[in-house]
Amino acid sequence: MKTRLTITLSRDIVQKIDQLIDGQNIRNRSHAIEYLTHQSLVPAVRTAVVLTGGPSTGKSCPSLEPIDRQPLVTILIQHLKSYGIITHTGCA
Repeated sequence: MKTRLTITLSRDIVQKIDQLIDGQNIRNRSHAIEYLTHQSLVPAVRTAVVLTGGPSTGKSCPSLEPIDRQPLVTILIQHLKSYGIITHTGCA
């Protein structure tokens, strides 16, 4: 369900909104404003840095400790991938 409302915007903002309208993905001003509002209100995490390791204490690294037979770092990376935050892994 949507709610109808009236807003007043400056001419420059309306011109910028009009530039977003392509007739397919964004069909009109209302759709453009809804799209922009959604983009600004929904946090988007796109990058994650996972730091692992630490000083050698004779114990294994906590990030390599198994949970249900999988290292914690593996579980973390799988979760990040499932949310689309990371798409590949690598070493620096």
